[in-house]
Amino acid sequence: MRRRLPALSVAAGMAASLLCGVPSAQAARPERFASGVPEPANLAFDPRGRLWVASGGHLPRASNGVWLVRRAGARPVHVVRGLFSALGLTWRGGRLYVAHIVPSGGGYVGRVTSLGGFDGRRFAGSRVV
Repeated sequence: MRRRLPALSVAAGMAASLLCGVPSAQAARPERFASGVPEPANLAFDPRGRLWVASGGHLPRASNGVWLVRRAGARPVHVVRGLFSALGLTWRGGRLYVAHIVPSGGGYVGRVTSLGGFDGRRFAGSRVV
């Protein structure tokens, strides 16, 4: 089984080499991929290279949920609504998993929802995992 390094680990390694003055084979230059997503909390790229953004803060807003950016510079599209404080997301096995918060007994609890069957505009189904 081939092992992949998480993007955060790669980014941390690059940052450490820059701070220590170690030259790298390719200099990293940040570039804007997208703008216009309110309260972005987490990012994930799917196998097709599209950017998915979890949007959520400490208050419920209509903008909470998941946004899709089809390519660099494209306008973000709000594809999943109604997920309060969506804070994390990842792709696995053709499904998008989103961590968010739901009201429960006067407080809040965390939940992970799995979404599948994306047709380019919306997901065909979802389930709590």
